[in-house]
Amino acid sequence: MIRELAEIYHEQEFLREAIQVIIDKTLRKVSANVATFDLVADSFLAPKDKADDSKKEKALESNVLSSSASLSMFLTLRLAYFEVIAPLGKLSKNYNELMAFDILDSTKQLAKALPLVKAQTYLYPRLHSSLVLLLEDLFRGDPNAKSNALLKKFKNINDTFLEASIFNEEVLASLKSVTRLKYLHIGLRIVEVVFKKLATLEGPKSIKIKAKVIGMMLRDSENFRGVLVRNVQTPKNQLHEAAKEAKVAVVQVLNQIKDSALKAEEGNESI
Repeated sequence: MIRELAEIYHEQEFLREAIQVIIDKTLRKVSANVATFDLVADSFLAPKDKADDSKKEKALESNVLSSSASLSMFLTLRLAYFEVIAPLGKLSKNYNELMAFDILDSTKQLAKALPLVKAQTYLYPRLHSSLVLLLEDLFRGDPNAKSNALLKKFKNINDTFLEASIFNEEVLASLKSVTRLKYLHIGLRIVEVVFKKLATLEGPKSIKIKAKVIGMMLRDSENFRGVLVRNVQTPKNQLHEAAKEAKVAVVQVLNQIKDSALKAEEGNESI
């Protein structure tokens, strides 16, 4: 059945989201084991043209970035692998190295992924959107144990996808008005997701992470800041509600940073 689903997945675009949900639930709830994972990866990720063993990993990585369908399925499998399969203690001999392929580590890889992500962005907040899956992967695990890596990767996402694409004036000017509106609406929702995830972070380095992201988004990201302020201040604008909700999420994180600073100040005074 897995191989049949893979054929349909690559041929029928309108069924891809449903198939991804089936695969995700299969790996997480029905058959969480390496054998099933390898079968799924063989069916959905392996390139049709077989490569020599010495070139196999490069061929797999290239295939991941060859289409929107391959990218979003890879990100879905990567999340399931590290959240469900790997913790069982038995790693995939065939795909462990590919699963370690972190697109967020490299601006070069992100640049290759950008046109694929842009092609999917209108599908937010569906599972099929690679940008949402990249954010899920970014915040996976304990942020306190990887704060510097998380901040570096978020900067890559912000610079490549948000500031240089979704909120970029030149990019927006090239779009039709309806598409531009949809694109900005999605961008604001993505920012809301980022700050809602930030608000849930706890631990010794959580405030540092929140403060750094606030700096990147509000101080350094001129395009995003302009879109947010302009639409928050224009009540009759079609993007007003999305901008307002993004602002609420941002303010929540700002208040957490402020409260932490006040507690630290009170602690110093009591010494």
